[in-house]
Amino acid sequence: MTGRRRGPCAVGFGAETIPKFKTVIHAERGANPIELSLWDKAETSKNRVVLLSYLVSLQYQQILVAAKIAKKYGVDIGADQMAKLEPKMMTFAAETDQLRKDHCEVNGLNYGVRMSTYGDDLDIIEPSGDMGAIWIPIAIGVVVIAGIIARWAYLEKTQQEISDKYNGILHLANQRLCSDPNSPECAEWTTAKSSAAYQKNDTLIDSVKTAVSRVGGAVSRGLGAGIMLAIPLLMMMYLPRKKGS
Repeated sequence: MTGRRRGPCAVGFGAETIPKFKTVIHAERGANPIELSLWDKAETSKNRVVLLSYLVSLQYQQILVAAKIAKKYGVDIGADQMAKLEPKMMTFAAETDQLRKDHCEVNGLNYGVRMSTYGDDLDIIEPSGDMGAIWIPIAIGVVVIAGIIARWAYLEKTQQEISDKYNGILHLANQRLCSDPNSPECAEWTTAKSSAAYQKNDTLIDSVKTAVSRVGGAVSRGLGAGIMLAIPLLMMMYLPRKKGS
């Protein structure tokens, strides 16, 4: 079955990042192999980017810790870069959540999909009336919401740009806050990084990277079972949300 019992729209949380069987598509007509392949690609991309969105939220919390200490001691760790990065993180999170909702509307049979003009993507479409199916081969009076695969790919590329800038800021923080290992700012920065909250976020970042790598990618630092630490918080992202929430 589709939608309400599987994937990032599921009521329960289990091994949806590594599907053990193909989704059966409820449709007005049978989907052809190319369409099914595109749908699998879209579902995999969704799983990856939703996890990456959670990763960005953890990275944001880490940057706040560094920024607070840097401001206290008047140390520049790239304030101009952080000023540009924060709104990019917020926009990424909002756009990811909106596309997740639209994708879940397809799983819930409220929206549909059809192959794009060039046959390399699936358009999410909103019908003018009740539909009750995912595949809409002839869609009249519909609104195209998004080219789902291209949009997920764009968001994943954006997340990589965010992570690159995040890594640069933390590298600069390590360099400048501890340019003098005996300075009070270095002592406070070292203490902050060994604190429970910072270590927990860092561990969760590793865990999410491991999970992402298991959904088809190489983003991992090798914690393996560490993803179990992320499950309670990731559940909140996977639960379905009411319209307008």
